[in-house]
Amino acid sequence: MRRILKGAALCAFTLAAALVFCMPVSVKTEAKIKTVSTKVSKYKKAPYVKKGTTKVIFNFKGKSNYYPYIRFKAPEKKTYTLTFYNLNAVRKADRSRNSVNGYINLELLNNGVPTIKKVKTNYGKAKSLKLASKNFYSRNRRSSGKKKVYRYLKKRFAKIKLDKDEVIYISGYFAGVSKSKASFYLKIK
Repeated sequence: MRRILKGAALCAFTLAAALVFCMPVSVKTEAKIKTVSTKVSKYKKAPYVKKGTTKVIFNFKGKSNYYPYIRFKAPEKKTYTLTFYNLNAVRKADRSRNSVNGYINLELLNNGVPTIKKVKTNYGKAKSLKLASKNFYSRNRRSSGKKKVYRYLKKRFAKIKLDKDEVIYISGYFAGVSKSKASFYLKIK
């Protein structure tokens, strides 16, 4: 009798071990988010960003007649969606206020000069995408009462049609971080 129980236990153990090894193991992995930092400079010196999610840091220290730029080169001909979100100040003193707002422009070269492009975005077509930090957005909504606030949003998207190897320049200016840094996330698909 013991021999039968021992054999049954061994068989059950072997079956359980086989099931454990045969079951698919799901491992959740997060894609690493790249960070791109750019200084106030001419558009020709702007760093490139690729498709996917990128944390962008605009540094506003430098010559006042230039804006910080980043650029995206289209790998194929299609309509790209650029989503801008999670605007924040980088410097601790600016972050304590957390009241950052401003605009982002999408520019294409026209005879060697970057020209602002009108794009399809949240709430229609626009030349400038007005972006706000979470704190600024909530204060702006409270002060406006029941009116809808379309000017500054926490998350903006822009759809733009690009040809293969066409380059779009992304520039911006943010109040509340003058002579400092602002960061936001950019998702391109």
